[in-house]
Amino acid sequence: MLKNLWKLATVVLALVLFGGLTTSVAASPAVQAENDIVEVAIEDGRFTTLVTALQEAELVDTLKSEGPFTVFAPTDDAFAALPEGVLENLLADKAALTDVLLYHVVAGKVMAEEVTGLETADTVLGEPLPITVEDGNVMVGTANVILTDIEGSNGVIHVIDSVLVPASVAAMLENNAAVETADAAPAEADESTEPAESTETEAEAEAVTEPAPGALPTTGVETVPVSQPAILVMIVVVGVTLVTGGLARLRSKEH
Repeated sequence: MLKNLWKLATVVLALVLFGGLTTSVAASPAVQAENDIVEVAIEDGRFTTLVTALQEAELVDTLKSEGPFTVFAPTDDAFAALPEGVLENLLADKAALTDVLLYHVVAGKVMAEEVTGLETADTVLGEPLPITVEDGNVMVGTANVILTDIEGSNGVIHVIDSVLVPASVAAMLENNAAVETADAAPAEADESTEPAESTETEAEAEAVTEPAPGALPTTGVETVPVSQPAILVMIVVVGVTLVTGGLARLRSKEH
């Protein structure tokens, strides 16, 4: 009788312990799923720039809604790798920033296993996102997927190593860069066309402006060069004039 009671007590204790263990393991995912994907991103610590961008574009409430959503989330390093000035321009242009962020979001909860079987994913922006798988590496657009299946209560996050830019925004950024380059060109030209400094020495300046000793000042008098033939003609004319005058005076005395 005592042996039977002991066996029964052992079985009951085992059931209680096993049941409690099963309950605690099952509850763990439920605790993780309490946070939505925005809260998961904030707590992760690698997506501070992404969270800031979501706040600037006023998309936080959207991604905290029921969803579900799949977010291809660029890390802070991915944003830091953007060309100089691009992030600042996006943060200053709410429409362009919103387009870029929505290009990272797919409606529905798409786990990594499903992603590898797709050729494209329809983003919330409306532009398809190409997906390629090569040698076990998954790429979405030009970004590598480096970590997958970070789940939240309203979706899943896949981590990528670069920022995805839709074609429409890429064209705008290129135009802005061209305008900035064109604006910078005149300034560079102005600097390159500054008048050259005079190389004339002080001695040369004095030689030009100071007359030789005994020479008449020439300030304000225009000098006209006279050729040698002209000088000879003038001498002949003067000589003839003198001779004619002398003859006239002799004739007058004879009379």
